[in-house]
Amino acid sequence: MTEATGRRIFFHVMSHYVVSSYMDESLNLPDITHLQFLVLSGLRDGTRAGRDLRALLADHGVRRSAPAFYQMMARLEDATLVAGSYETRVDNGQAIKERRYEVTPAGERAWEATREFYQGQFATQPQGGDGV
Repeated sequence: MTEATGRRIFFHVMSHYVVSSYMDESLNLPDITHLQFLVLSGLRDGTRAGRDLRALLADHGVRRSAPAFYQMMARLEDATLVAGSYETRVDNGQAIKERRYEVTPAGERAWEATREFYQGQFATQPQGGDGV
């Protein structure tokens, strides 16, 4: 299994995870949401344009307007989890300025901590049934 496939499977499982009553209520929940986790996952392979990240979210069934998406990205930048920059590209002879993002070391640590949290939670789930 490739790392990208593993991340897709992990996100799918994580996005359907429901905290059940038998879990310890004193859990230290992750600092990032499942959508932020997915964005950081997409950036672990390198710098990406905002439009490519929006396509990644859409591939996972998440539809966000451009303003809502870029507000989320601004919050990730404010939290120093991603770094953004503008790049000019030429498309059919027209210069287009696009926003590009890369994960920061703090973003990488947040992604790792979130992955470890959910892996630990899934490891303690009882076997059998639907787990919810």
